[in-house]
Amino acid sequence: MTGLQNSYHAHWYDLLWSQATDVPQEVTFLREWAIAAGRIVEIGAGTGRIALHLAAMEGVHVYAVEPDAGMRSALLTKLAQTPQFFSQLTLLPNTGADFTLSEPVSLIYGCGVLFHFLTDAEQIALLQNLYHHLCPGGRVVLDSVGLHENEQSLPPTIAGEIAIGMTYYLATMSRDVLAPTLHRWRFVYEIVYQKETIERVETVTLARVVRRQELLGWLADVGLELEAEYADFTGVPVQPDRPSLIVARRP
Repeated sequence: MTGLQNSYHAHWYDLLWSQATDVPQEVTFLREWAIAAGRIVEIGAGTGRIALHLAAMEGVHVYAVEPDAGMRSALLTKLAQTPQFFSQLTLLPNTGADFTLSEPVSLIYGCGVLFHFLTDAEQIALLQNLYHHLCPGGRVVLDSVGLHENEQSLPPTIAGEIAIGMTYYLATMSRDVLAPTLHRWRFVYEIVYQKETIERVETVTLARVVRRQELLGWLADVGLELEAEYADFTGVPVQPDRPSLIVARRP
């Protein structure tokens, strides 16, 4: 699996894209299922944008699965500021395809992770492992289905910007379409002081477009049944021009 090279990306993530003071819409969407499940798994937990909110709920324990060391470090830095949640979150340095738990859970979710698994075999290995870790009746929630499907290349575009003191932090992104389901993303991060760039880092990653119909086929192949579809974590019904979120269950 070749996903985002986050060792540098991680410390920009919350600064530019994650609103740490707000409750993410994913948390609102998952809240009732998480409380009912008690023990839940997040695939690709990143810096804990969602996991820390859910772990703060009474009776919820989050297994935060995150393969990137930079992202895990950022999550641990946040967790160190809230030691009361130490017993409610377990951080695992794995991918969704190779993590292991001693007991199954009733809820597994992944936000923006499907496109990191580039081949059919990787996608199927991911879903097989999720099925293996679900209790009968347990749910798996995955988003970004069909994200950027059949789109044109994206020229360099501002992805985030913020001023802190006398320094200015800027991220730009661009996308090349290598094939209908394979894109190459380039992220450039710059720190500007007195109109001079004092730091510049560029990262490149590949991402797969996961089409709805092929995902539904893989779900059926591993034994998962489609329960519902939404446009996103706001719970809006599926729309043809928007990426969709899929909820599947283990019978």
